[in-house]
Amino acid sequence: MGIAFTGCGVPQQGDAAGSDPRASAELIREVEAWREERHARLIRPYGYLSLIALSWLENGENAFGSDPNLPIVLPAEDAPALAGSFFLEGERVRVEIAQDAQVTLDGEPVRSAVLRADDPGPADILLLGNLHIFVVKRGERYGIRVQDPDASTLVSFRGVENFPISDEYVVDARFVPYEEARTVQVPTVLGTTVEMKAFGRVDFDLAGETLSLEPFADSLDDETYWLIFKDRSSGVDTYAAGRFLIAPRPNDGIMRINFNKSYNPPCAFTAFATCPLPPQQNVLNVRIAAGEKKYHE
Repeated sequence: MGIAFTGCGVPQQGDAAGSDPRASAELIREVEAWREERHARLIRPYGYLSLIALSWLENGENAFGSDPNLPIVLPAEDAPALAGSFFLEGERVRVEIAQDAQVTLDGEPVRSAVLRADDPGPADILLLGNLHIFVVKRGERYGIRVQDPDASTLVSFRGVENFPISDEYVVDARFVPYEEARTVQVPTVLGTTVEMKAFGRVDFDLAGETLSLEPFADSLDDETYWLIFKDRSSGVDTYAAGRFLIAPRPNDGIMRINFNKSYNPPCAFTAFATCPLPPQQNVLNVRIAAGEKKYHE
């Protein structure tokens, strides 16, 4: 599955989460390496923490620049008062650049272009000053997303607190395949739904309960499956809307799920993300005290 929601996090300074003294050395090494990789991904200059704007396009012209009266407002240090206009024309987005704006596309100066959105992608990225500007498509809606490597959310980021690493939260789930792949309507923070494919469910035992989750993938043979879940820690210790988790595809009917690698969706860090939410079948009536805790800044 083309998963674009992989944020990252390592413990904040002073975080005493560490690991359960009973945790195996192998698990500790695995999860600590994963946390380092997640942190490196999140602090990229043009990752989710660099988002500063998401503006939904109206049909026709949508001007952009530093003029605060424009539909799409950019930082004055990077953009002239009028940098240009985006035109939403049915299922395509065209950009026209103003004469005094210096904008590049694929490293070349651009004055006019039809832009490819991130779905199915890859998105065409306009560079204006230090800003990355590109088109996103969510359902039938088109928007303009802006990234700034000097965004306060990125500059002030110091990491994410984690629960202690524990073998208790590594489970071998039984994969129960469906006779046919199901198309699942997954809710989003936008109040819309997105379609995802489910090829089966996974059953496992945890905290004295037998639980089930429905993982998503593009095909049965995908190397990894995507879990979007909520549990009794949500809104208390962890992000209220739920968390994400990537698990390897089933092997001989077993999917290894390591809840120590549960992570916050981008919406936990920025108001300019468009995250999916856990469907009802992925709401667990137990507390998963593993993985990332909620981000407080």
